[in-house]
Parts: sequence; C-alpha cells; structure tokens
Amino acid sequence: MMLEKKNVIFFVSVADDRRGVDLIAETIEKDYPEYLPMVFDESAYADDKTHKFSVALDRAFQKVFPKKYDEHKRKSSEKRETANSTFRKKRSVEYKRIHSIIQRFDPVTVVATTPKLLNLCVLANKKRKKQTKVVGLCQGFSADITFYSKNANGYIVDNADVKKSLIGRGAQARSVLVLGSPCVTEKYDFEKVFEAKREMGLNDKPTIYLSGGIFGDDKVRKVLELILDQGDYINTVVFCGENEELFSYVSQRVEKAKAQNVKVIMSGEMEHTAYLASDIVVTTYDPTLIASSMVRRVPTVLFAPKTRQEESDFSYLGQRRAAFYAEDMNKIIIDIYKIIQTDVARFYRMSDDTGLKVDRLTAAANALTDLISE
Repeated sequence: MMLEKKNVIFFVSVADDRRGVDLIAETIEKDYPEYLPMVFDESAYADDKTHKFSVALDRAFQKVFPKKYDEHKRKSSEKRETANSTFRKKRSVEYKRIHSIIQRFDPVTVVATTPKLLNLCVLANKKRKKQTKVVGLCQGFSADITFYSKNANGYIVDNADVKKSLIGRGAQARSVLVLGSPCVTEKYDFEKVFEAKREMGLNDKPTIYLSGGIFGDDKVRKVLELILDQGDYINTVVFCGENEELFSYVSQRVEKAKAQNVKVIMSGEMEHTAYLASDIVVTTYDPTLIASSMVRRVPTVLFAPKTRQEESDFSYLGQRRAAFYAEDMNKIIIDIYKIIQTDVARFYRMSDDTGLKVDRLTAAANALTDLISE
C-alpha cells in the first residue's frame, strides 16, 4: 500500500535567488521520500498581469536609472509592518492565493523566505481551522529586523548573531536553528581546481570567478573593465546568470580586447566547472554562492549591495573577516591583489572549521522534518 506523501510548501520571490531553496527541496525529496516539497513563486500566488509587468518594470528601472533603483530598493527594505499594511495584505491577491494554495495542498509545513511572505503565510494560516507550521528561512548573514512574526513556529538562520536578534524580539530559543545559509558543502581541492581550469581552457594562473548573480547584475561590466586593465596576469570567468543582454555585451567586449584569459558563461553553461576553477570569487549579493565559497574556503570579494539589508550582510561578513567588502569599484582590484600577493587564500584553506559537521542541505532537511514531528 502506497502511503500518501506529506506536502512541504516553500514560498519564494522571483526577485530573490531561489537556488538555496531548490537545493533544500531536492534534499528533502531524496532523503525523506514520505515528504513532497513544493516551491511556489509569484507566478502562482500573484496576479499574472501585475507580476509580468512588475518584473519587466523592475528590470527596466534597474537598467535605465541604476542609482535611483538602488535607492528605491533600500527604502523598500526598510518598510515596517503596521496595522494598515496588515489590513492591505488581507485584501491583496497574494494573500488570497497563498491562503488558497495552503488550503488546497494542506501542507504539514510552510516555509517563507522573505519578511513579506512570512507575514502573509502567518495571516493565511490563522484563517484556517486546521493550522500548519510556518517556518522562516532567513538566507541573509546579518539580522533583518523585519523578518519576524510572533506567530511563526520556527526559523532557520545562518549564524548565532541572527538567532540572538530573533530571541531578543521574542522568538523561542529552541525554535531558532543555526544551520548556515543553504548551499552545497564542498571543500577546496587543488587537483579539482587544476582539472576544472584545463576543462575551461585556462592556464594555471590565479582565476577569478566574477559573478553578477543569477539575474546578471550590470555592474559586472565596470568590474570587468578594471580586470581587463590588469592584462593576462590573472584568469577570469564571468558568470552572467540569466541575463542574455549582459552575456552578449561581455562576450563582445572580451572578443574586442582579445582576452584569451577571460571566459564568459551563462546559467547552466559549465557553471559548476567554472566555479570549481576559481581561486577567488568576486560577486554581487548572492547568499548561495557566498555561503558555498565560505564553506569551500575560497576568498570572496563582495561588491554593489542594493538594499540596506544587503549592505548590512556585507559589512557583517567583512568585519568578521569571512569575506572582503569592497565599498567602491577600485577596492575590488586592491582586494584581489591583496589576496594573491599576501597568500590570504592559503590561510582560508588551512582552516577546517566549516561551522557544521554535516552537510548544510541535509541539516536543513533534517530540521524541517524535526519541526514537523514536534
């Protein structure tokens, strides 16, 4: 007799990188066959026309007015939950559809990945006769004061400082689990690095993995120009994510510069091999990549935060020497040379303390199933 699977629902936003959530969902499906993970974004819980228009407008705004876009993102990230905003949420399409999804699939747990989604899920859950457990998955590295609800059943966070902040706001200590941001746990291996470089057609010189994130941040263009000015002293792999326009521009620029030491890829195109070939990671805000680099002990340079929360995360990591935070473009090159010339990379790799004794994805899957059984 085949047992009916228990549903675990993840609500994510298309504005954020969902790779960490997808990795956790895959791990649950593989290790816990009695559970069925389901991931929903705005295409499921937002009005279709509004969703498509808002995504197109957001990307156009970012491209045409980058400075104003950054300021808009900062202000949006600072909004607080009020009685009026709660009332508006209850009348919103998102609230109604999230409630409908929870009613339809009757999950044992709902996982929310943003402050807005956490509040919507809590509100939708309170309306049900048979309530489910609501868990907040905080993928950031520093405390976000908007990511809290007194009615949430638990939180998965990156570090003890975020846990301390949540406890200070009223969360129960045992309900806040410090598991690290979700990522593939893979340590640096010299043989794999050289093998990956050969596969990418690169020589054995220090290799930079320059990433604009899954959405392909246009600020990669400026960083590339600075790197091209360094000549063939270093190799570079430019990851353009899903941004075809950025990929086209960077490819043409590299061809024009006749830079044989620079490779350009998009999402899915030898992405993992290119990452394995790297000795240094230079990236915009990308929690999954940053966490993976920290576990792998690859020095990471962070640049171009868009929101106050992203800036807070970068400052937090920089202050704890977990990464280099380049507050302006020129400092990116300074940090790269500091890493190469002072052998900081070797120091990173000598440390065995990854913060967890088990794989982060397995730990997250275990935690969610444990919360369900409580």
